Amino acid sequence: MPDAPRAEVEPDTESVWFGGEILAADLGAILVSATGTGAAIGIPLYFVGGPAIHWGNHSGKGWGSFGLRAGLPLGLGFAGAGLADRQNKLEGFAVGMLLGAVTAITIDVAALAYVDVPLERRTVRIPPSKLRVAPTLAVTPNGAFTGVVGMF
Repeated sequence: MPDAPRAEVEPDTESVWFGGEILAADLGAILVSATGTGAAIGIPLYFVGGPAIHWGNHSGKGWGSFGLRAGLPLGLGFAGAGLADRQNKLEGFAVGMLLGAVTAITIDVAALAYVDVPLERRTVRIPPSKLRVAPTLAVTPNGAFTGVVGMF
């Protein structure tokens, strides 16, 4: 018996990518960390910037982002140290950590940074009554400044 024809149903949501926000936060973390004295700010910004943006966009993937950002650098760091010879263990660990961080950012932005938004609200991604938090970065001739901005 032939299958009955199926009615085409319009989707009531669309997938919206917000990876650009995460890339901006990560770029800020890298720039601040590169100043040397800014590592105390840049490294924590790397760990919490992406997850905070996920939570701010109501994607529900913030803990996955945090897990990637912690697990991949540590895992590849220890793998790099294990593969290095005795004199270069620290360098192997550092290279592995760097590769892990780049991989975590790539996976976060390419695979996790999407949220389904109802079509009737596609221009307003978050209702105005919800709290929104975003990392900020300002670069001036006198230095770089980073912080967190919130909206109620």
